[in-house]
Amino acid sequence: MKKKIWTKKIPLSKAKDEDIRYYSSLTPSQKLSIVQELREEESKRQNEDRKRLRRVLRLVKQK
Repeated sequence: MKKKIWTKKIPLSKAKDEDIRYYSSLTPSQKLSIVQELREEESKRQNEDRKRLRRVLRLVKQK
């Protein structure tokens, strides 16, 4: 079953406030679910099957 996507047109100047309000209203588990969906979409684009986040380490030399 395809998901229905509802849109609401608002001025660009108010879009950021609407985004903040929407994501603030979600529960932590809903936010994690969104992040997981985005990760899965990205891994499909890269043609990989990742189940974990990549770890990145940067070494910086100090003088």
